Amino acid sequence: MASYIARRILLMIPTLLGILLVSFIVVQFAPGGPVERVLAQLSGADTGGTSRISGSSGGDMVARGQGRLLLTSSIASTIPGAFQAVYNASKSFIQSFAQALQNELKDSAVTITSLMPGPTDTEFFDRAGMSDTKIGQAKKDDPAQVAEQGLDALLAGKSRVTGGGLKTRVQDVASKVVPDKVKAAMHRSMAQPGSGD
Repeated sequence: MASYIARRILLMIPTLLGILLVSFIVVQFAPGGPVERVLAQLSGADTGGTSRISGSSGGDMVARGQGRLLLTSSIASTIPGAFQAVYNASKSFIQSFAQALQNELKDSAVTITSLMPGPTDTEFFDRAGMSDTKIGQAKKDDPAQVAEQGLDALLAGKSRVTGGGLKTRVQDVASKVVPDKVKAAMHRSMAQPGSGD
């Protein structure tokens, strides 16, 4: 168990660094932040909220009057993730970020789409050291199907899409009505080390 905990902590480090990097970038593009001040000086005008979107490419999209961004969140963003706390929290951040950008850009022709896949058949569970868990051993959604659903939603201008099959869609609907404590307990039973044996 100690080796499992040490492995999990080591796996969290890249995620934490990613969160710190995203936080740093967000601060740089915050209202009145360093990037906005430089852009305002260069252009000779206040750049307003549109320059804060997801780096300079978002601002370029607004300036062009069109553009699309697909942000990959997860069904995990709606679940308190026992044994996956950092992952689920980082996906919650992405979902909140997508919704905030959607609101900021609601009067523009820029589309922000949040893709919310469930467990998908990739190397994720092996890399996360979760091969011995129920969720790691369960049947997962086809990554090609998830990608196609995300692309279709993006091109259709949708704000959010649940990627995957019927099971994932049911999880998405259930997550809206099931209390957090129950979701956390359910997640624990699927993600607890050794639960798949």
